[in-house]
Amino acid sequence: MADRALLHVDVDWSAYAVNSRPVITKFFESVEKEFGVGYVSFYRVDCTEQSGPIWDITADWFTKNKADSTVLSSGGGAIVWIKKGQLTDSIYDAASKGIADLMTRTRKLFALAIDESATATRRTWSVRSIWQALVAKNRVQSF
Repeated sequence: MADRALLHVDVDWSAYAVNSRPVITKFFESVEKEFGVGYVSFYRVDCTEQSGPIWDITADWFTKNKADSTVLSSGGGAIVWIKKGQLTDSIYDAASKGIADLMTRTRKLFALAIDESATATRRTWSVRSIWQALVAKNRVQSF
């Protein structure tokens, strides 16, 4: 499991939540494409009932993390950014923010460490390949 997670708080009684679903799907796909598979874990919690065990556990976690309760109960199609088990940011309506804003937040909150994702590994190899090509052409010296 990754140290970083995105939690989609969903309900089935809200048009805002329904409108946010395709945005959240594209956002999650964009995160995986940019950061690599496994760098961020994705979760969805169904808070339709607003009561019961799932609600109680989720609400308790939100309270312990001093989260905005609007995120949990608004029905807007919320997203929560979690890093090492701690809530780092949240929005209550993904559709109103759009993918560009969501990606900007994610880049800021989940800064890519060069050795932590498949994408980073590809970037490392690309830099290494370029460096080796320059050494081979005597453009730089290797020490």
